[in-house]
Amino acid sequence: MGQYRNRKEQKRAEAVERQTSRNKRTHQQQLDHLNEKFGKDVGSQKERERLQTLIDSGEKKYKVEEPVKEKHKKSRKSKISE
Repeated sequence: MGQYRNRKEQKRAEAVERQTSRNKRTHQQQLDHLNEKFGKDVGSQKERERLQTLIDSGEKKYKVEEPVKEKHKKSRKSKISE
């Protein structure tokens, strides 16, 4: 069980790191990043279209979304006793 928790925390930390690096890029830089990662116009078609629309509309920066707060789930016992 401990390994699962450590892996989950590791994946969460990696996701935060990826999001932080994405937040630093402009739309054009993100498009260039996709081209480097997958090749010119290969993969992530919807993301590429979205980025191109934002570039054409003149939006300069990526909108940073607030991190989602974790919700604590009630255990089954507490739901039954209510």
